[in-house]
Amino acid sequence: MLNNGNSKITSEGDHNSVNADLLYRKKLKKKGRTISVDFTENYTAINSTGYLFSQNNFFTHDTLSLAQITDQYKIINSKTQAINTNATYTEPLSVASSVIINYGIQTNNSTALKNSYNRSQSGKYDSLDNLYSNDYTFNTFTQKGGAFYSLVKKKFRFYAGSNVGFSNFSQKDLYADTTEKRNFVNWYPHSNINYQFSGQSSLYFNYNGQTTQPTLQQIQPVRNNDDPLNINVGNGALKPSFQNTFNLNYYSFKALTNKNLYARMSYSFNENAISTNSFTDSIGRRITQYINVHGNYSLSAYMDYGFKWKKPDIGFNLNGAFNQNRNVSVVNAQQNITNSSNYTFGVYVGKYKEKVLDCSFRANATYTTSTSSIQTNISTKYWSYELAPNLDFFLPLKMQVHADLDYNFREKTSAFDNNTNVALLNAWFGKKLLKKDQLLIKISGNDILNQNKGINRNVSSNFISQTTNSTIQRYFMLSFVWNFTKAGGAAPVNNGMIIVN
Repeated sequence: MLNNGNSKITSEGDHNSVNADLLYRKKLKKKGRTISVDFTENYTAINSTGYLFSQNNFFTHDTLSLAQITDQYKIINSKTQAINTNATYTEPLSVASSVIINYGIQTNNSTALKNSYNRSQSGKYDSLDNLYSNDYTFNTFTQKGGAFYSLVKKKFRFYAGSNVGFSNFSQKDLYADTTEKRNFVNWYPHSNINYQFSGQSSLYFNYNGQTTQPTLQQIQPVRNNDDPLNINVGNGALKPSFQNTFNLNYYSFKALTNKNLYARMSYSFNENAISTNSFTDSIGRRITQYINVHGNYSLSAYMDYGFKWKKPDIGFNLNGAFNQNRNVSVVNAQQNITNSSNYTFGVYVGKYKEKVLDCSFRANATYTTSTSSIQTNISTKYWSYELAPNLDFFLPLKMQVHADLDYNFREKTSAFDNNTNVALLNAWFGKKLLKKDQLLIKISGNDILNQNKGINRNVSSNFISQTTNSTIQRYFMLSFVWNFTKAGGAAPVNNGMIIVN
C-alpha cells in the first residue's frame, strides 16, 4: 500500500448566469441575397466558501512513514463573460448556387480567485497558503472570417468553405505579477455532400475541422488540493487543439414493406490534443498536469435495421455499434498509449395500438476492452448488459397505467469484484382531464425496488475507474402535467409541458 486517506469538503455559494441572444435577418431586393447579424452573450459568476479537512497516511514498504493533516478554509470567486458577434452575407451566383461570406468577433474574459487559509495556532483560518492560492485572469480575443460555396440540385447538394481565426491570449498571474501573451491562427474548415438516390434513400458525407481552446482550469498554474492524494497542476504553455472529423451516413426507408436501414461511420483525429502528464511523487501522491500530445484518434460505426411483422403489427429493430479510441498520455515520464474498444449489439421489439396499448422491449450487450502500452501484462475485458421493458395500458375514462424497468448488470473485473447490478423500476397511474386531454394527474413511484446506486464505470487513458454516487432512491410523487400542444398526446413528455409536483 502506498497511501490511504479520508477527506471532508463542505462548501456553500452562489451560481449566477445571464445569457442573451439577438438575431437580425433581412432579405434584400435580389432574390437569394440576404444579410444577418447575430449577437450572443454568456455571463457566469460563481462565489463560494468552504472547508477542507483531510487525513492522509503514506507508507514505505507497508510501514507508516508520514501522517498528514490538512485543515483549510477556502474562498473561491470566478467570473466568465463570453461575447460572440457574427455578420453573414449571402450572394446568389445562379438559381442553384450561392456564396456565403461571414465575419465575427469573439471575446472570452475569465477571472479566478482561489485563496486557501491554513488554521493557525490561534484557531483562526488566517494563514494564507501560497502554494494553493492564486489570482488569475485569462482573456482571449478572436477575429474570425471566411467564405463558403453552396450548390443545391434536385438530387445533389454541396457545401464547402472555411473560416480562419486570429486569436490573442492574455494570461496574468496577479499574485506573481507576471503576464504572458500569445497569438494563434486557427482554421475552421467545413464541407457537406448529400446525394438523394430517391425520396426515401440518401447518402451524406460531412467533414468538420474544429479548434478547441484550453480552459482556464487547464492552464491556471495553481495547485488544487481538494483531493490531497490526487493533485492537479495547471500548464500556462498549453496550446489549442485541432480536431478533424469525417462522417458518412446512409439512410433508406421503404414505406410499402415498412423496412428501414441506417448506417453511420465516423473517424476523427487530433493535432495538439489536450491530454495529461501524471507521476507519483516521493510520498505516493499522483500529480497531474495537462499537456499537448499527438496520435489521438477515434473510430466508430453504427448500423440499425428495422422491419415490421404485419399480421401481429409488431416492429423489430436490430442494431450494432463499434467504437475504438487511441489515447496518448505520459505516466511517470513514459509515453503511454491506451487502446480501448466497445462492441454493442442490441434488439428492439415494440407494438402500438392507439388508445389501447403501447409496449416495447429493448436489450443491449456491450463488450469492453482496454490495453495500455506501459502495462502490457494487464488487459481489461468485461461485458455489460441492459434490459429495458416498457408498458402502457390505456384504460376507459381516459385513465392510463405505465411501468418501465431499466435493468443494468456489469461483469466483475479484477479491479472491481463487487456486485454492481441495478434494476430501476418505475410506474405511475394517471387520468387525463379537459376537452383535449391537456391536463394529466398522476401518482408515480420511482425506483420502486430501491436499487438506484448511481454507478458509472469508465475506461480512459491508463486506468479503469468506477464511481458510486449518492443518489435519490425510492420516492413517490403526485404530479399535475399540463400539455400546451394543440392536441393531447398519448404519453406525457417534458417537451411543451409544465410539471407541478
